[in-house]
Parts: sequence; structure tokens; C-alpha cells
Amino acid sequence: MRNFGLTLLAFMAVQSSANAASEATATSPNGTVSVSISLDGDGRPSYQVSRKGKPILAPSRLGFLFADALKIDRKLTITGQDIRDFDETWPQPWGEWTKIRNKFRELKVHLKETTTLARIFIITFRLYEDGVGFRYEFPDQPNIQLKFLRDVPTDWSETRVLNGEIGDFANIARKERGGKGWYVGGVGDETERTVSFKLDFLTPGKRYNAEIYRDGDDADYRTEKRHSIIIENKTLSSSDRMTTRIAPGGGFAIRFTPAK
Repeated sequence: MRNFGLTLLAFMAVQSSANAASEATATSPNGTVSVSISLDGDGRPSYQVSRKGKPILAPSRLGFLFADALKIDRKLTITGQDIRDFDETWPQPWGEWTKIRNKFRELKVHLKETTTLARIFIITFRLYEDGVGFRYEFPDQPNIQLKFLRDVPTDWSETRVLNGEIGDFANIARKERGGKGWYVGGVGDETERTVSFKLDFLTPGKRYNAEIYRDGDDADYRTEKRHSIIIENKTLSSSDRMTTRIAPGGGFAIRFTPAK
């Protein structure tokens, strides 16, 4: 949501807990929607959602799969939770409504592994009267390396659609604002395919290091190999062409940085 042009802002810390627990709960500001996060006997987290007291989402597993590290999905403990209310109203210069209200209750659930890795992370839920969303947050720590995610910008100066078919697949290149790096992402549907595209968006005459994250040769969302991934590095230029396999339900990501 927008964080400027505020006409009304209310921010209140409601609750904080540092004690270990096996469950965390919260409701939307008016109590319409509720979410509950719990751990089973193996320390595996799951969440469920209710609306007006009626379950609308059955218990669903939570966890995080890394490309180059052990996944986090069990042997966890809830070390605390934080709840805050947020309420802002900002003017909208277009559309049907002149003012937009952004009102939600936020629940942060702090989790830690009980293994020797002792990795920590936070799952942040935002509860509105008409729905709920969540995200994972990973504080800096020695046992988790998220180099690619940390390097990906959020502000772009240029976007190019390389190729694709509506409803089937899409390959898109973006240039970071204020920098020289390019990022390419591709995603497909349930059909396996090989895609190919030119790298003519790169600066001619320059060499680039390409950090490639692609589907493993055996990756398939319908099998236990659905998370198979290959990470590789190449040196490429604007005259080259990129060809890669997109597994059923898969995709790829590439970071291009000028070679030194």
C-alpha cells in the first residue's frame, strides 16, 4: 500500500510476547476474519483461516524451500508474536473512489529451529475484513544466505517482454534503476517447454556475468522432484541467445551484471 499522502494514520502496538508457544492467533480489526498458526508434534507449522467463526481454509502447511540450503519446515518452535493495528486513508487521484482506506491488523509470528542450525524467521500476516495475506521475513544470520533475493532491486528503469504466449508462458527482462544490471524472469504453465530469446537488451560490446537459477532436468510439479533446481554461471554478451527448459509448473531467474 502507499506510504505517502496520508490524511489519517493510526499505528498502535497491541501485543508482544517473547515466550515460546505452540500457537499464535489474531483477528481482523472488527473480528470478521481470524487466523491461527500452530505446530504439530514434529514442530511443523500450519495455519488456518476462519470468517465469522466458520472455517474457510483448512490447516495448511507453512515452510520455506531454499535453492542451496536445507529447507525449513519442521523442528520449529514459536518464540513470540507481535500484533499491531494499522489504519491510514490516502487520496486517490483517479478511479471511482476519492479516498482509499487501508485498515488491517498485522500478526508477526517468530519461529526458530530447535536443531543445531537454529535458524530464525518471521511469518507476517495481515488481516483485513475481507481477506488475509502473509509473507516470510528472514533476518540476517550466518546459517541463511539469500544473496539472490537481496540483490534483486524493486525499482526498474526499463522493462521488456522478450516473448511469451498469453496463459502459457512469459519471459521478461528488467533493468535496475540507477545501475547496469539486468534481471530476467520466466514462468510457464503445466506444459513442459524449451524457450529461447535474444540477449540484445544488454549493452553491445560488453560481457556480462549471468547468474542462472533454472529448473532441474527432472523437475516436475506433479512429482517429488518439483523443487529440483540448477544454479550455474556463464559469461554472455548481447550477441548471444539464451535457451532453457521450463519444467511443468516451473520457471527461471537470471541476474546479468557487467563482467570486470
